[in-house]
Amino acid sequence: MYLRQFRKLRLVNLAGNPIAAAADYRSYVLSHIKDLTYLDYRRVNAADVAAAVEQHQDEMIELGEKEATEAVAEKESAETAAHAALMKEANLEGIETLLEDMVKADVEWSKLSQIPGLVDGWTDVKDKVGIATEEFKARSTPHAMPTVSCMAKA
Repeated sequence: MYLRQFRKLRLVNLAGNPIAAAADYRSYVLSHIKDLTYLDYRRVNAADVAAAVEQHQDEMIELGEKEATEAVAEKESAETAAHAALMKEANLEGIETLLEDMVKADVEWSKLSQIPGLVDGWTDVKDKVGIATEEFKARSTPHAMPTVSCMAKA
């Protein structure tokens, strides 16, 4: 239901709307819109909401799982965007993928990677660069943050 996305929605009046003619309209709306206080000029009581949720239980479980998955994906996306912005502010943009980008750009890498023992050395290099990158980020990122906050105050 489209109106479900409005988390602070407390009053809905669909009187006169064609959906209001449906037999299970009231229970459908009550089960799908959380914290609704009034529906079609009438106060909603907890017993009606409980009965509506029970009537549409299967659909509500499915909808709840979908919303939980979307919330996790949205949170991860926000964290990724915040991390990318932080890395850009600290002038570390691209450092996390530097080695992979170098290898991807090398047209001969597929041939070189088949040489016995070369990949082992490359793995060691990647590990050492990863450790150095983490140490560099740990030292550099805190220094970048006060500059940003000072600029925000100005």
